[in-house]
Amino acid sequence: MGLQRRAPGPMWWLMGLLAIAPAARAADGAWQGNGTQLILSQRGSSVAGPALRPHNLLPAGAVVTSIAWHIESERPLPSGVRLALCLGERCFFPDGLAGRNLALAGHPAGNPATLRLKWPGRGAVVPPVRLLRYWVLINYRSPGSRAAPGDAAR
Repeated sequence: MGLQRRAPGPMWWLMGLLAIAPAARAADGAWQGNGTQLILSQRGSSVAGPALRPHNLLPAGAVVTSIAWHIESERPLPSGVRLALCLGERCFFPDGLAGRNLALAGHPAGNPATLRLKWPGRGAVVPPVRLLRYWVLINYRSPGSRAAPGDAAR
């Protein structure tokens, strides 16, 4: 009447483990972080958001393939304001409030990401430059990954 289901034998279990072993060694992935309320109120100074870190342990040797970002501002950024997105001590300067960049490709993906604002000159900024929210996505691959550098942002 009904079919009886048997548990697979130990050989099938071992073959299954061997089949996924390469995938366990080399993985593509991404981690994201976000922040709120970054305010620049004085020219000649800079402000940085808190360091954004991966929530999970990345594979050993994971390197950046691309970085994507989205920033919500109270109003358009005034000309002269410099926006920098940094991974560890390496930074690049985004062209706009949203996009994707390959400038830090090949650098360690586990470094903390930081968003920085700077406006050269002197004096108070009235009204202050106010970033309401920001989101950063770090795409990475680990050594030995057989796939082409994949991006979760595609």
